[in-house]
Amino acid sequence: MLPGACTVFRRERTMKKKSILAACLALLTVVSCGESESRVESAVNQDELLPVVLNGKVGYIKSSGEMEILPKYDIATSFSEGLARILIGTKYGYINPEGEIVIEPKFDGASDFSEGVALVVFNGKRGYIDKTGNMFTSLDFDNTWGFSEDYAVVSIEGRYGFINNKGDIVIEPIYEIANNYSEGLALVVTGGKRGFIDQKGDMVIEPEFDGGSSFSEGLARVLVNGKHGYIDKKGNIVIEPVYEQAQDFTEGLALVRLNGKFGFIDKQGNFVIKPEYDKAWSFSNGRARVAVGNKVGYVDTAGDIVIKPQYDGASIFSEGLAFVSINGKVGYINEKGKVVIEPQYEGASNFENGYARIYEKHKMGYIDRKGNYIWNPTDATLATELCAPPF
Repeated sequence: MLPGACTVFRRERTMKKKSILAACLALLTVVSCGESESRVESAVNQDELLPVVLNGKVGYIKSSGEMEILPKYDIATSFSEGLARILIGTKYGYINPEGEIVIEPKFDGASDFSEGVALVVFNGKRGYIDKTGNMFTSLDFDNTWGFSEDYAVVSIEGRYGFINNKGDIVIEPIYEIANNYSEGLALVVTGGKRGFIDQKGDMVIEPEFDGGSSFSEGLARVLVNGKHGYIDKKGNIVIEPVYEQAQDFTEGLALVRLNGKFGFIDKQGNFVIKPEYDKAWSFSNGRARVAVGNKVGYVDTAGDIVIKPQYDGASIFSEGLAFVSINGKVGYINEKGKVVIEPQYEGASNFENGYARIYEKHKMGYIDRKGNYIWNPTDATLATELCAPPF
């Protein structure tokens, strides 16, 4: 298991082979299905604050482009649940949207807040803090993960169990592997086999599978004799294990590979979209990316091609727009396939709250939905793209 990804802007004194632009373009490369607060509400809308890099430090601007928090941090992330993670020297802490330090930088590692808590590292051990900075668990864990459905996976001496949101161990660390709870059940591994436990810790689906994933839309993917199929919450196989690859159900459909080609099945195991694509991605917002050869386009849930495969790479749609790559440059299209921002950037991100990050010549800026600059590109040798918390 890996901690959730986070947007981080970090000081990098030397920029060699792994540049930010390469990291950003990697998102476009054609690949296949392979966390109780008593603080006063902030007067500043956190969604309007965007981290920017200037003169070797990170600060925040408003969506209007006006500087709100002066650049003074070595690392600063986007705001999450009213707080942003910052690095001063070698220690992590948190600020509010006014730029006030509300949790002093004292941690060796830290994550963004999710479900009211954050993961922290102190003297080599991991634990959890609330939004006041109080440590509500002991620092006894070798590893920790974010909360899901009021439980979090923790490991002690190589074994995995669960704590509740009070920090109490509610399921003893006895498993070889454990996933977060999803739809009331958690996948665990014992004796090398996958099964599922409920929130009382009772094994409700016996460990008999070679592989698997968490439940999604009522079904879970399992691996039997090298083939993928699906089970229901009683452990019954409802879609026979016949697929070479498979992904979780999203929007009522699951991406599978059969005889080397990708298609989509419904919850009865019927092909809604025939396996005829060289590569494909799961559905999001009613669209799925599919590839014919090395060109990517989009299909709808009926299998109709709504945007023909023509791009070198493409993202999901967010706020009605997707970024696409053509001849090494990135631009944006709408859901009808019309180019609304011409391909001109070396890298880009999806739109969120009306803006997107773009990258040009080792510089990073922000644009609005019309392609107008909110923040003209500035030095981005400090910036890294999506990365795991610095544990």
